[in-house]
Amino acid sequence: MNSNNLSTWILGLLTLLIAGCAAAPHPEPRAPSADATSEGAQAASAADLEGLEAELDDDPGSSSEYLTTSRAEPRRPAPPLPAGATLPQLLAYAEHHSPLLLVARATRSRAEAAKIAASPLWRQNPEVTVAAGPRLGAAGTGFDLELSLTQQILIGGERRAELAHAERLRELSEAELSALSWAMQCEVRRGFARASAATEQARLTRLTLEFSQQVARIAARQVAAGERAPLAERLARAEAVAAQQRLVQAEQTAGAARIQLAALIGADPSRPPTPSGDLPTPRPAPPLAPLVRAARRHPSQLARAAAVRAAEARMTAAERRALRPSLGVSYTREGPKDRDAEHVILGSASLPIPSFDAGQGPRAAARADWLIARAELRAQDQQLIARVVEARAAVDATASRARAYQDELLPEFEENLTLLRRAFEVGEIDLLGLAAGQERLVSIQSEALAARLDHALAVVTLMELCGVDPFEGANR
Repeated sequence: MNSNNLSTWILGLLTLLIAGCAAAPHPEPRAPSADATSEGAQAASAADLEGLEAELDDDPGSSSEYLTTSRAEPRRPAPPLPAGATLPQLLAYAEHHSPLLLVARATRSRAEAAKIAASPLWRQNPEVTVAAGPRLGAAGTGFDLELSLTQQILIGGERRAELAHAERLRELSEAELSALSWAMQCEVRRGFARASAATEQARLTRLTLEFSQQVARIAARQVAAGERAPLAERLARAEAVAAQQRLVQAEQTAGAARIQLAALIGADPSRPPTPSGDLPTPRPAPPLAPLVRAARRHPSQLARAAAVRAAEARMTAAERRALRPSLGVSYTREGPKDRDAEHVILGSASLPIPSFDAGQGPRAAARADWLIARAELRAQDQQLIARVVEARAAVDATASRARAYQDELLPEFEENLTLLRRAFEVGEIDLLGLAAGQERLVSIQSEALAARLDHALAVVTLMELCGVDPFEGANR
């Protein structure tokens, strides 16, 4: 083989090698998956990344599936929401439509993006250097050519550590989603309790309005019969007008509570659901020990533990980034004449010396995040028992109040109004006595309803701290 043929052969070989390296980062685009190869991960989707905003605008419900096609659970169709919705129906609807969960599901894409970033086998593209020029010397003129190809490589398990960090981020995003889902369920229960109490208050106010209107008609008949002075009829009509205004205010409060509930679960606020069902039956809280055990398995505690693992994986990955050597190959043609040209092929290896920049900044930042995550986990665990004890005491106290009202007063409200109206009708009490009795009955009834609402909210607070229903899941 003469020198010209050898030069041509080497140039062709380097050209194919360079072309192959240049084409490797751009395979046919495809959707990313959990078992994608490094080439498929590199291709994953500049188009998908650019189309994320359009996807959110077109279908917010489907954005939660972005870059999670392999691990995401199949989305079930949302159940319809009836006008009179029970608490389980509201919770099921919120799981599909709550704005908080829609945003939280979309954050899963960050963990998948970290996996895509860690998947390529090489972090940098190969570098090609071409140098050419004349050779001038006493022996005559000639032409020199130099071609080199250099590729940076990863050593020390850096890629494996970054993939492990991406997996920990996925676990963290799932744990945070679970914690947020539980928090959302507790907020829906609070909203349901407030809306139910407001609806009941409006119903009771409507009863008092009907009572006042009946009293006004009775007073009018008695005044016409000469049994009472005309002032009694005027006072009775004034009380009926005041009762009408109280009903308007009560219905406005109930409507606002239903609108807030609709916004929380993602329903149409122009047609808010009407809660169907009573407030929970007052009962004392379970023993403390099972509540504390349940609280230690709270979704937020699990999320903080996942944050510690993710920070530790990030710290490990940062420590593996200090050295990134490079390997290369070069070809040189030199000589004054074609027949006397020399062809040189060399391999090369370079290793950076971490004398100044050894990744101190990223490593220190990763360690700081790890320390913060551990401190948050410990601080939450130390405060846990005190918060559970406080919430448990609130459940017991509100249960005692609500039981007293429920056993003695609530069932007798309508009956007491009827007895009061009959006493006025037969002349046993005058209008002032009737007004005082009505005011007392309404006040006690409102206090009883407030006690039941306080108990329902206290139960939700304890449930939120324990991560389970304290009356059903504390012993599991």
